[in-house]
Amino acid sequence: MAITNRTALITGATSGIGKTLACSLGNMGFTVIATARNMEKGEGLIKFFEENYPQHLGKIEILYCDMSSFESVQNAVKVFGEKHTHLDLLINNAGTFNRRLNLSKNNIEETLQVNLLSPLLLTHLLLDTIGSSPDGRVIFTTSLLHFGRINFNDIEGRKRYFSFNAYRQTKLGLILATRHLACLSKGSSTGYYSYHPGIVSTNLGSKSMKVFKFGLSLLGMSPQKGAETAVFLATAQRETLKSGEYYFRNKIKRSMPHSTNMKMANKLMEVSHQYLKDYIREPEGILWES
Repeated sequence: MAITNRTALITGATSGIGKTLACSLGNMGFTVIATARNMEKGEGLIKFFEENYPQHLGKIEILYCDMSSFESVQNAVKVFGEKHTHLDLLINNAGTFNRRLNLSKNNIEETLQVNLLSPLLLTHLLLDTIGSSPDGRVIFTTSLLHFGRINFNDIEGRKRYFSFNAYRQTKLGLILATRHLACLSKGSSTGYYSYHPGIVSTNLGSKSMKVFKFGLSLLGMSPQKGAETAVFLATAQRETLKSGEYYFRNKIKRSMPHSTNMKMANKLMEVSHQYLKDYIREPEGILWES
């Protein structure tokens, strides 16, 4: 499938699913902007792409961005805007899973910031650019582990930190945010989608518990297989997709009960606003409309 004149920005693109996504879409013809917090790994991605996809129709560019820093996200959007006038596809793929409570550069529990808050900020800052595309799409990489509720009384787990809880809350949050965005953007040219890649063998669990890392290595599918649904969402005919839905294996999948709780979604957006209010532009846009 050849795709021309489309630009995609992918976070967490130097390894795992993100690396596969960047290479797959670049091979099809996308201009892929791949974010990296390690520029050496970014250059390694380009080298890998050139060597393994010699017939590629598109290209990959590297954009420095550290998702554990709101200032870095802001600057990445500024640098992107200096070179590119439009964006057709944003894939919020970067994620972390920490065994212990780690704090970000903004003194926020790192899993919450990297997996949820920074993707919301990045999406917000790029909304006008994506909105200028006649077929804009925002995709969030989520997980089967999105059960339970969000503990708004201790969302960072400062009182009692548990790695699985921190992770599953952020993945639940991304599905809720996807539904929130879809509800408030009906009739617009932008579609919002979340997807579960399956159990994938990546380096996501490198800082997590040994049993989690072992499980990924034993049961996990390849990143190539895990990326298939995201590639589908990025390239399928728009009329065949439903904005706001949660996808698995190229089809809409029923998600956990609380992931359709729009009261919880609204509360989540209110809480995220408190974290991000010093970094968002005016007017605030649909992420924080009520």
